[in-house]
Amino acid sequence: MIVPGFESIEKVLQHMEQLAAQAGDRLKGHSGCFELNLTDGRVYTLLLEDGAVRVTQEKAEKPDCVLESDEKSILQLLSGELSPAKALLLRRVRIHGGMDALRELMKLI
Repeated sequence: MIVPGFESIEKVLQHMEQLAAQAGDRLKGHSGCFELNLTDGRVYTLLLEDGAVRVTQEKAEKPDCVLESDEKSILQLLSGELSPAKALLLRRVRIHGGMDALRELMKLI
């Protein structure tokens, strides 16, 4: 899990490659395309390919999973302050697409 202290989603995304390297073999053989849509209009795509992660600031052509939320809720999820179940229950996060793809992403963090 990401350590608390990242004050923005940009800081988290800058460290995704490092996080993927730390995850090691847990990500080998896994792939997926994830789109993160923030309520302020920012869009990020995370492409996971056999353990490597690439992040872009654009919409994905065919994402496996799309997460919609505000930045604060995403940071709380990543730091463990907010559980995924509670975030969904309170509608602080919306998910479109496969839950299997989301599980692949959660292995990274």
